[in-house]
Amino acid sequence: MSIFKRFLIYQTGKPSREDISAVRQAILDRLLYVFSIIGLPAVGIGAFQTYLQGRWIFSLVYVGLYLGFLAAAFGSRWLPYTVRAVVLVSCLYLIAMAVLVRIGLSGVGL
Repeated sequence: MSIFKRFLIYQTGKPSREDISAVRQAILDRLLYVFSIIGLPAVGIGAFQTYLQGRWIFSLVYVGLYLGFLAAAFGSRWLPYTVRAVVLVSCLYLIAMAVLVRIGLSGVGL
């Protein structure tokens, strides 16, 4: 039994229905595929620009986070719903933070 199902049983006292879980899984699958297609050019351009600016460590961060995101998106049959949802949110958050840090460092002249 997954952690999400245990949490629902703890909260409501009864397990979630299988049809609701299937709909959640289908929606998350579609979101992961859309974000992976949209994110490919953005990550590629961002990694290339940071490499040209001499900040190759941010290029590695962008590519590493995107590869982790892809592993969660296309490894959907082996990972439970909650793990994939957490990976989606955390990768998007970490990419946004990396962009903000890079913009902040360039703003102060580093």
